[in-house]
Amino acid sequence: AKWMSEVGKQVMLDGSKTDESIKESTRRLIPFVDVLVCGAGFGEKLAGVGDVFEAGERVLDMGPSVFVETLGERGSITVTKEERFETPSFDITVKDTTGAGDVFHGAYLYGLINGWSPKRIALFSTAVSALKCTRMGGRRSAPDLGEVLEFLQNHGVAAF
Repeated sequence: AKWMSEVGKQVMLDGSKTDESIKESTRRLIPFVDVLVCGAGFGEKLAGVGDVFEAGERVLDMGPSVFVETLGERGSITVTKEERFETPSFDITVKDTTGAGDVFHGAYLYGLINGWSPKRIALFSTAVSALKCTRMGGRRSAPDLGEVLEFLQNHGVAAF
């Protein structure tokens, strides 16, 4: 992460709360991270506060320019220097959540590579994850771009 940061490349970290503590090695990575996308509770634990928006602001002070915390069926929270917002989840019938976080992260990277705004990336990533959850299985249930665009249109997002 340090080397990539030094050569001007974006670094995204997938932060997950696997226990009650955040490892020191993870804390040392944060200053070199541009985008932190983490699971529920990670940001609060990292920042030492109970509110996700306050956690996001404190994490930004540590180095990242974007903080995203995924909240499962409740969507996600995004905090940047310019804005803070919630992205609600889509109303779906869940069949299997295996890989939902992985496809969210992959979709987030796709949006970053394409230079999209944080709001557009969050909406797209949420749609990818939601659509994946309507199917059984892990990797094989990940949707393709056409399926995601159709899903968005079917859920009232006309112009994406």
